[in-house]
Amino acid sequence: MLLSRIDKVTAESMARMFNSDGSPHEESREQRLFQAIYQLMGEQALSPEVRAALFRALPLIEGVAVRPDAVGAEGRHGVAFSYTDDRARYELILSPDDFRYLGTYGVTVADRTIRSTGSGPVFLPAGTPLVLNAQLETHLVDKAGQRP
Repeated sequence: MLLSRIDKVTAESMARMFNSDGSPHEESREQRLFQAIYQLMGEQALSPEVRAALFRALPLIEGVAVRPDAVGAEGRHGVAFSYTDDRARYELILSPDDFRYLGTYGVTVADRTIRSTGSGPVFLPAGTPLVLNAQLETHLVDKAGQRP
């Protein structure tokens, strides 16, 4: 159970939002790999072995930068793995001790005007935060619908 999430945000939903202005935006293989790991780490209960494998894979993806002492939304220190394209930078912050997902951060890297159905254009200057969340605790249960 994610207690700190205000809204369910995935790398794919953010990518869709930033493609909403109609401009072509091809995702590279590296970007798709980063997004897949970003989503797995943030949305799935993974065994320690799988988390460790994904942790080791992240810096091997071309274009992924590593920041060894990132601070998450709640003040915990972790390792940030980031991927930057021409529109935004997304960071996945993990615990260096046990590879736990600590949170994410996303920010625009260029001025953008986005358009979505049902509303007018919205201007986002470079540096606008897009995602900032933290996972404070998780619990596993045996069956769907059970409470920890």
